[in-house]
Amino acid sequence: MISIYDLDKIALGEIDDNKSGCRHLIIDAYDEPGLLDYYKKNGLNLFFSSVEQEMKYRNWNSEKDGKLETRLMYKDMILSKRPSIR
Repeated sequence: MISIYDLDKIALGEIDDNKSGCRHLIIDAYDEPGLLDYYKKNGLNLFFSSVEQEMKYRNWNSEKDGKLETRLMYKDMILSKRPSIR
């Protein structure tokens, strides 16, 4: 799990000082309600609004591949630090 401190460090260190040109933070989070809620509270969004959409995107077959255990999430690091351009 990425801590709030680490999210802020990535945003401040990578965007404000432009050390890497990083704009989007992308994670593949375990599909656990508490964990997804934690990431959402810290500004990350799900790429897909449903598990079914994500399974289709990933070409995931639940009969063959089993349950989808992770969800793709992202955060726009520039917009999160510069609310005036939202």
